[in-house]
Formats: sequence, C-alpha cells, structure tokens
Amino acid sequence: MIAHEYARPNDYYLSNHTDGLNAFLLEIAQMGYYAESSLALLAKMLHHYAHWLKEHTARHCWNATSEDIAQYLDDCSYRMGSSALASRQWAIRLLYRWANETGRCPKDVSATVVWHAARNAAHKAYQKVLSVEQVDMLLHRPDTKTLVGIRDRFVLELLYSTGLRAGELLNLDIQQSLGFQSGLRVWGKGCKERLVIIGKAAARWWPMYLNARNTLLKLAGHQPYKVRQLCVSSCLPGQRPEMQYRQLLRMVRRYAAQIGIEATPHSLRHSFATHMYMGGAPLQTIQVLMGHEHLDTTAICVSRRFVDNHALLRLHHPRAADLAKVSTKSVDESVDNLRGRRISSKRGYGCLKNSHPYQ
Repeated sequence: MIAHEYARPNDYYLSNHTDGLNAFLLEIAQMGYYAESSLALLAKMLHHYAHWLKEHTARHCWNATSEDIAQYLDDCSYRMGSSALASRQWAIRLLYRWANETGRCPKDVSATVVWHAARNAAHKAYQKVLSVEQVDMLLHRPDTKTLVGIRDRFVLELLYSTGLRAGELLNLDIQQSLGFQSGLRVWGKGCKERLVIIGKAAARWWPMYLNARNTLLKLAGHQPYKVRQLCVSSCLPGQRPEMQYRQLLRMVRRYAAQIGIEATPHSLRHSFATHMYMGGAPLQTIQVLMGHEHLDTTAICVSRRFVDNHALLRLHHPRAADLAKVSTKSVDESVDNLRGRRISSKRGYGCLKNSHPYQ
C-alpha cells in the first residue's frame, strides 16, 4: 500500500506528545490508511487522553488500567455526542492494540473495557434523501448563463451522477480530465482506488466547466495550469483558488433552500444510492460504485421511504389474492409521518426506466 502524499500527522500535535505516542502516530501515518485530517484528529484525541490521565491518575498511557480508560470514557460521555465519543473509543482501541503488538503494554488493556454510549446524545439525525423531482429541481437552480452557475451545475451533476463523497470530489485532479472517457479513477477512504462512471448529463457539462474554470482562475489572477484541483472557487485576487468543503456545503444548502428543502453534498450521495436501488440495480453493484467495503454500509445508505410494502407483497407473493385488504400505506411512510416528515405523493421511483434517472 502506497501512503498518500498528504497523509501525515500535524507537526504541532507530534511536538506535544511523548516519544511513544510520536512513534505510534508516525507508524499509523506511514501505513497510508488515513487522510491528513484523520491523523490530525487522532493526534488531538490522544493528546486529550494523555492530558486527562496525567491530571486525574498521574499515569502515562502505557501504565493506564482498564478502570482508567472506563473512567475517562464515562467522563467524556457527559460532554460529547455519539460521534465524538465513538471517535475517542476508536483512537484508544487503535493505540493499545499497537502498544500490545509492539510490546509497550503487556496486554491490550482496552479489550476488557465496556464501551460507552453518549449520555447527552440526541436521536440520530435522519439522512435526507431527495426524491427524483427534488433532485431535478436542485440541478436546475444554478444560473448557467454565468461562470459560477456553470461551475455549480457541473459540481451538482457530478455529485449526483457518480455518488462521490465530498472529499473525493474536492481531491479530483485536473489531469484526470485529460482523455476523459465517461469514467474516472478516484481515491476514496483509506486510500482505496476505484472507478466511477459518469452519466451523460454530467458529461455534457464537463467541457463547458473546463472553459469556465480557466476563465474564473484568470479573473482571479491565477494561471490555470498551475492549479491542480479540478473544482475551483470564485475567489478574489490573492485568495486560494481551490474549492473548500465549507464552500461546497454552503453552495448546496443555498440552492436547496431556494426550492424549500434541506440538503448537503452527502444527501446527493444517499440519493444516488437510493435511486439506483429503486431503479433495479443490485446492492452489490451500488456497493462497488460507492466504494464501500461492506455491503451493510451500502444498505444503510439506501432509503426505502417511498416503497409501498403492501403493493410489493401483492405483486410478488403467490397467494396475494387471498390476503386481507389492508391500507396501502407502507410502514416506512408511516414512520416518517410520525417523525413529522412530509412525504411527496408524486410518482418518483416507480416510473424509473433505468437504474439511475440521469445516466
């Protein structure tokens, strides 16, 4: 496995750790499984853990006991949400597994810890999945008579057409557009390479965006061939030209608000998976296109909000005619109504001719 060129922990966090933690962080970075941001977060969490141990137990990480770890996680559970607490537990597991393998700890003290759930965590947010009609309205919101509008339309089309993660989109290199043949090789989580297929709708905007990109960079005083990132921002002279995640998120939210919905770049990824599945694509195919290692992860991304379970039963069950007539409202739709969500009554998934509406 070749390590990513940017996969390196921040020097600031390295300088604040003892030699033992530095060795762990550097070895994790050399493995090439994690991005720079993940390594910086790992170092920050371990720095917090080491500081807590020193303050409360006067012990070093390698001398900590299972009770110390449990007490630390119990303390964190009152101040953190589920995601933050899960990240702390992941960091501690990783640290002591490495320490046990390298002989720094006689045993993996984290193995006997009962992992905690956040005590102040709210109900897990429901990932918004857009209907086909909502996606169509969102894609047509940018004003394509302007350079920024062409860029935004291209970005939205590419996100929905390929199911890319936001980080994968922002890491695309301009060299990948050379010799474009309706497919791209991208680097996903854990520096895993995969091929994504670009639909015809997104492919039509590709050459128009490349021209708009060059013009945007020249207006900001940049030389287009020196900027490697494919997606650029509408920056002012003197500002960095690469598009950042906060700019991408703000752009998607702005267009979504104009049509009265809430959406993020990840919503388009979930919508891609859901529309493919409801169009008849097998889960295994969606798993490959989305770059998931486990099929369970793909199943989580697929929403069944608009599925009529009773209609499917009557269609496929051999004795459906003998079944009692019940309400055609599906269980999933009933749950959404209980949550206060408005379900569109328009036809969407049932009328898909292909697996993906924009392929």
